[in-house]
Amino acid sequence: MENLKNNIDHYMKLKGISRYSHLLLNIAHELGIKGPEAYKFADKEKSNFSKMLKGERPLKSDFIIPLEKIFGISLARLL
Repeated sequence: MENLKNNIDHYMKLKGISRYSHLLLNIAHELGIKGPEAYKFADKEKSNFSKMLKGERPLKSDFIIPLEKIFGISLARLL
């Protein structure tokens, strides 16, 4: 999963996303979560996302399509 973290970091840099919390907000927006609920989503998912990047948990299936849209790449390329 180290590759996942490195790849996410790389694509975040390319897209000008400086923090994982900002990425989680973008994911929330792609999932249709808006306003204060998006911030609650990002705060709630912060720990899970960190564990996913460390390889302690699998990538949530709910995050796949939003990540593909945000970065403009396929999951295969992200992994």
